Amino acid sequence: MTRRRNSEGFRVFQPEYTDHSGKKRRSPRHHVAFKDHNGVRRRLPAFTDYSASVSFGRRVRELDDLRAVGESPRGDLARWVDGLTDDVRVKLIAWSILDQRASMASRPLQGHIEDWHASILADGRVEDHAKVVRTHVDRIVNACGFSRFSDIDPETIKQYLAQRQQQDKLERESGNGDRRRGFGIETRNSHVRAIKQFSRWMVAQRRASESPVVGLKMLNVQTDRRRLRRALSLDDLLKLLT
Repeated sequence: MTRRRNSEGFRVFQPEYTDHSGKKRRSPRHHVAFKDHNGVRRRLPAFTDYSASVSFGRRVRELDDLRAVGESPRGDLARWVDGLTDDVRVKLIAWSILDQRASMASRPLQGHIEDWHASILADGRVEDHAKVVRTHVDRIVNACGFSRFSDIDPETIKQYLAQRQQQDKLERESGNGDRRRGFGIETRNSHVRAIKQFSRWMVAQRRASESPVVGLKMLNVQTDRRRLRRALSLDDLLKLLT
């Protein structure tokens, strides 16, 4: 068994096993062994790459150190937790290194979206509004190929929205698009607001550590007005009353 020790409170090794012919072999996959905050020896499978396994062990130790002082992971570590595989997540929760909130992040994204939509309706919001914002989020999730909350990437969303805007522009220039509807800046901003609203709800419900789209920005809608709004003139008002 190849063992490599370090000064960070864990070791990385490749365990040996006996195959069906009775011959001893070394696992191509590294494992990480450590003592948790309760002094219990733990072991987790990592990666075939040694450096990646060391990085994995370092993250697990960070989580365990935070748990020992009653703190939750934040920032980059929180995003790493959201991206953990189910088998690792289940073990860390069972060992009390992660709290139950972490189990929510492993659920399929559509399940969270359905719960969010139901929450909007339960809050007394208009059904049409709930349908619109859910449609926007569904459109982003499906187009970008997100299956879990940890998959949500702001750059991928920005690229998708830019492509939709460009497609809309080409259609209007060719005379095939609808200038009043289409996918202009106002529609683009509506999609951004919807995915931000959903992400804030995930954090508020303790289903995620932080919102991945907090940096997504709105564009200036004045540069792409589809409808020019103004107050009615006296003549317009008389015509309307007539």
